[in-house]
Amino acid sequence: MLSDPRPLGPEEQNDLLLQITLLLSHSLPEGWQEVAVSYRALGSHSEMLGQIQRMGQRPSSHEPPPDLAKRFQRLRAGMYRPGVGTWFTATYRLTSSSGYSVAYDQDNEPAWVSAPPESARDEELRMFPRDAQHIPEWWGRPPGGGAPDEAARAPAGRGAGAPTGPPSTPASAPAHGQAHRPTGATVSIAKPYDGTQPDGTPIFQRPPVPPEARDAVVRYLADAPIILSARSFSEDLLAPGRPANVPLTYHTDGTWIWPGSVGYYLRAHGAPPQPELVAHIRDNGFRLPALPENVETAALENLYRYFQSGDES
Repeated sequence: MLSDPRPLGPEEQNDLLLQITLLLSHSLPEGWQEVAVSYRALGSHSEMLGQIQRMGQRPSSHEPPPDLAKRFQRLRAGMYRPGVGTWFTATYRLTSSSGYSVAYDQDNEPAWVSAPPESARDEELRMFPRDAQHIPEWWGRPPGGGAPDEAARAPAGRGAGAPTGPPSTPASAPAHGQAHRPTGATVSIAKPYDGTQPDGTPIFQRPPVPPEARDAVVRYLADAPIILSARSFSEDLLAPGRPANVPLTYHTDGTWIWPGSVGYYLRAHGAPPQPELVAHIRDNGFRLPALPENVETAALENLYRYFQSGDES
């Protein structure tokens, strides 16, 4: 659930960013080249602004879909570090040619359009306690009384400061094993694992894939059309010391949709996908079916409805 207060691991953070990408892309007009969204929060006070660049036109304001705010709120809570706090501003940028990027600022005052009340600082400390050395200097000024730099002022900028990064001790997660079938849809959406241990390690409570079938299942999962991609990689949660090489993608064969991490964890660690998905692949003879031209568009629509429903956890 989006209101789940538990810390988020790197893969979960990236999954929320993929959701933001898909939800935002559905709101964009023809001819867009770049869009930026700035989400700012202190306590329960928040605001979200967008800016869009269309081909041959000057940048103009763009109203982001309201559902984005819930994802940013979840990111902000999930990226909290005890005693250190969490970010105040997230600046997200999506371009038509190179995908998305995001920057977080946990030090500088947001460039408020509507300044928060004085009580927001106390509320922030109750929600996200900080040690004294991590309380920013601008908290000694009235809200909105600072002079934020130009990068923080413009939604299209990358923002200042460094990302807070993933939390150090992720809490246990609710079960992830049940395939989700969006209402009125004809596809099932697979989960990469069944939950997490207190240290964030994924839990797989599934029957293993027979050794003689593993390579064929891996090929099927990896070769299926990609319908959504972050053009980057996430940390291997079963081998944290490795370079980030878990693909941040979603694939489909027209009947199922699954994240790229499903095939990765099977190939790298033998961690099995959901048995229903494995049975489906076996029933297909381990060969991808011929897909109609509109299958990727239809799958994206299913994924879009799935993210909108808020059932992705």
